[in-house]
Parts: sequence; structure tokens; C-alpha cells
Amino acid sequence: MTRLTPAKSVARGRRRPVCLCFDPVLRIPNWRETYRQCVEKTFERLDPSRVRNVSAGVFRMNRKCFKRLKKSRDDSDILFYHYMSDGNVVTHSTLERREMTCFLKETLEQYIDKEKIALWT
Repeated sequence: MTRLTPAKSVARGRRRPVCLCFDPVLRIPNWRETYRQCVEKTFERLDPSRVRNVSAGVFRMNRKCFKRLKKSRDDSDILFYHYMSDGNVVTHSTLERREMTCFLKETLEQYIDKEKIALWT
């Protein structure tokens, strides 16, 4: 939440709208509750009327980069999740992406107009 302090300062002090990005969203244990709380706490600190737009997206990475990273970091549970290759991209399965994107959309729309939300799958 330390990243919210500068955003809050810009939104209030300079009266400028801010852009928010919730990315990458990972399917970690209790991911729904974790990200629900993250969004909730964000909008407790930031006035939604001061937010220009919000982008959110599930984990996705270039396949070659992912392979190199996975090779060098065998201590990361996140890298050893059962991702799938979608062309040249490593990401969650289609079903998981759909579920996560719907959740993000529903959660964000509780705080901000849907026209201000961009979702990446």
C-alpha cells in the first residue's frame, strides 16, 4: 500500500486524476480475497472520482523470458504454477483467465464506472 501514498498526494494535492494498474493478478492461495481486499483498501485511500482509469490483468509473460526466469529461480512457487502456453505467451488457462477477469470486473465496478476499466486477459 506504500504506492498509494504518492497517488493519493497527486490526486488530492494537485487535483490531478490518477491511473491505477492491478497487474499481474496471480492465482495464489485465497486470490479472490487477497485481490478483493487490495481493491477495497485502494479505494478507501483514493477517492474514486479522482481516478481517471483502472487497468487490470492476469499474469502473462513472453514464453522465452518465462523459461529463462524459471530456470534461474527454482525457489519460486509462482513460476511453477501449471500455466499454459498461448502462442508465444505463458499465462493461466482460458477458464482461469475468464474467471479471474470476471471477478476483477465485478470487484472494480463496485468502486468505479465500467467505462473507466480496461481488462487484460
